[in-house]
Amino acid sequence: MQPLWGLLFCWKLPGRVNVRPGFAGRMTGFVWVEHGRLVGNVSVTPAGFGRGWIIANVAVHPDYRRRGIARQLMHAALDLVEQRGAFAILQVDADNDGARALYEQLGFAEQRTFIRWRRATHLRLPDGNTPPLAARRMARSRTAGAIGGGDPVEGFDFGNSPAQLLAANLSGHRLILSTAAGVRGLQRFHDARRLFAASLVCARATADAIRVARAAEVCFVITGEWVDRDGDEDIACADYIEALLRGDRPDAAHFARRVRDSDFGRRFAAGTSPNLPVADLDIAADVDRFAFAMPVRRERGHLVIR
Repeated sequence: MQPLWGLLFCWKLPGRVNVRPGFAGRMTGFVWVEHGRLVGNVSVTPAGFGRGWIIANVAVHPDYRRRGIARQLMHAALDLVEQRGAFAILQVDADNDGARALYEQLGFAEQRTFIRWRRATHLRLPDGNTPPLAARRMARSRTAGAIGGGDPVEGFDFGNSPAQLLAANLSGHRLILSTAAGVRGLQRFHDARRLFAASLVCARATADAIRVARAAEVCFVITGEWVDRDGDEDIACADYIEALLRGDRPDAAHFARRVRDSDFGRRFAAGTSPNLPVADLDIAADVDRFAFAMPVRRERGHLVIR
């Protein structure tokens, strides 16, 4: 598998952006034309949440680079954002140093770094130099994952759908999981003294495990917050676990409603995306469905849940 690194940048209005001449096209973006030839472009589209706008497809023909065209296209895009929105976001490959430098000069600030994994449609056995035990382990593995927004990772066996996984026969198989938020949060805090992957479906078991560990301090890492959602499904889980740790008797139905009423919960309830099925929301809101916690340990460079 090959890792593709990306960055999310956010730009807030600096007060004034000047439009530069030489553009053709309006509303959804701009193009740069010289001598009748289109040599550069940028797209500007509503983000679909709040007053945000997405800037994308910033590109200049190789023969016309290093002439400031990309910068002027960006100035035009930001001017449009200033007229119609409150902030702009864009994504860029982490190793694209030139583009990152330009965006930072224009006032963008890095918000989040993410990794997207891609592999062939069928998981191939490694070559003959791989130890036989590792080869057998890979052959017995299944992959599940999703990118931002819930869309499945291309080439993986499953998306990040609990309903789909519950219906699958995974007996005897290791599950390799990659998600845009939760797994990355675990990776970020892998050096914590104790680390648990938690959700509302195993919240009480997680609280019991924390209590048994006699933790003096507990930190909740909220990974569901994003530029287009409030992350309250994660915050509700944290609040419920905290209440249990305090010895309270929290109303499970209240926290289930918070999951359903969160920004992402409403997207599932809408039923408009095949990758966000209502069945997943029903499972996510089923408080204490499972009686086991999910401690995360580091083994041979990997994070493992058993």
